[in-house]
Amino acid sequence: MKKILIKKFVGPSFNSWMRLLSIGIIASVLTTAFLQFTIHFQVWGRWDAQSTDIHVALHYVFQFFTRPQVLYSVLACLLLFIFIVVLVNRLFIGIAVYSVLAIIAIVAEYMKMNTRNEPIIFSDISELTAVNGLTKMINKNLLIISVVAIVILLICATILEIYLHRKKSGIFSETVQNMMFKQSGSRLLVLLTSLGLLVAPFIAPMSINGTYFSKHSF
Repeated sequence: MKKILIKKFVGPSFNSWMRLLSIGIIASVLTTAFLQFTIHFQVWGRWDAQSTDIHVALHYVFQFFTRPQVLYSVLACLLLFIFIVVLVNRLFIGIAVYSVLAIIAIVAEYMKMNTRNEPIIFSDISELTAVNGLTKMINKNLLIISVVAIVILLICATILEIYLHRKKSGIFSETVQNMMFKQSGSRLLVLLTSLGLLVAPFIAPMSINGTYFSKHSF
């Protein structure tokens, strides 16, 4: 019985985990950077930290990466990345799904900042039914570019997964497959852990969150 339990909770090797985490960290840092860029690359704003000059906007982004808040942002994105990749258990499909969500968040953030000069908050979900309000915020050109990018991402991910499925041997194929979970026990453990860490800040009392963020200068 003990051997069965141990076998079920065997996951990718240490090197494979490091490769997966490296990909996740890169994706998380890029997501955070783009989200910050959409906030600062604006025509107007009340924060006195917005400009249509790309170099100035990038300077504000680099400033953000020197603050403690960046750790929370990158960690949240990393946990989401891990949860998605482990859930689908396909590297390129997982990357594509995460990228689609990131593109949607980045475009929505840019449009809302451009219209109302405020970032997206959870109460905005209630406004999804307000078609008139959403129409005013939509940039049709940006929306078309985003849709095209999403379609290309999904097509590329599907092609790569088909290639890996057919070519099961080779360094590239074996490296990618070794990053995936072959045992349901270890996969479930990672899924529950990443999901728990993701939702923890939202179910914790506001007083605890406030104390934590104040203590760490968030």
